[in-house]
Amino acid sequence: MAKLEIGNAVGGVDQHLGYFLWRVVGDLFNFDPAFGRGDNNRSGRGAVEENGEIIFLFDVARDCEVDGLDLTSGRASLNGHQGIAQHFAGDLEGVGLCFTEFHTALIDVNEGPLAATAGEVLALDAKVSFDSNAHSGHPEIVALRDLNEEDPKEIEASKFSLSYIALDGNIACLVNGAGLAMSTMDIIQHFGGTPANFLDVGGGASKDQVIAAFKIILGDPNVKGILVNIFGGIMDCNVIATGIVEAVKEVGLKLPLVVRLEGNNVVAGKATLAASGLALVSGDTMADAAQKIVKLVA
Repeated sequence: MAKLEIGNAVGGVDQHLGYFLWRVVGDLFNFDPAFGRGDNNRSGRGAVEENGEIIFLFDVARDCEVDGLDLTSGRASLNGHQGIAQHFAGDLEGVGLCFTEFHTALIDVNEGPLAATAGEVLALDAKVSFDSNAHSGHPEIVALRDLNEEDPKEIEASKFSLSYIALDGNIACLVNGAGLAMSTMDIIQHFGGTPANFLDVGGGASKDQVIAAFKIILGDPNVKGILVNIFGGIMDCNVIATGIVEAVKEVGLKLPLVVRLEGNNVVAGKATLAASGLALVSGDTMADAAQKIVKLVA
């Protein structure tokens, strides 16, 4: 489902008052949560008007008391409906408490005011993202995970500490590092191809993780070719090369495979690939590797 319309299905919502998106994210400078309505990529605080909308920006202290915003006066009065404004203030403190206690990375809440005379608002939907680094301290949050809502390949990847997201293309990517993964997908598209996935094996992947990554990639029937793009900093290129050789032999890979290695122990890595006897193609640069895999799957 690409879009879910629920506004008209909720009885009593006064659409003349508009809908409100409240977003709370971490303040990277002060390490405190910060609220905003709409786009909060700005440094100021208070109420500002942009494109005909009022955008509020304010801080929430560690004790979750709203600081720096008066929702009952001036342009921030929600068209003079002070009862609604007071209700919003209470909601925001509750959301701020949730943010700090459960180590969330982002909370979005869409609210729609009921009839102005009621002085109430209704939470229509919400999205909450949790910091995975804090999962060990919140087993009650981990217990909420619904595997039925996730791609089986992504579930399998998480078992091996791999970051995997399935996409719509036909060229699979196996890369170390999120930034390199993004640039690899971009350069594939630049040369006319379409990436089939985002797959980051991390900075210190083991041979077993590389083998698991290949198996996950081949679980996608749309994949017609594989591009391995490794820059060895912490990563040992020979570990990746050994994993590639074993993975290809174990799964009986028949698809085109282009490998570009650079960095730590790259000479040994390239020697391992050359001695393997595998029908793989080497890429001298990232651009060279991308052009070769796009041509092979065309």
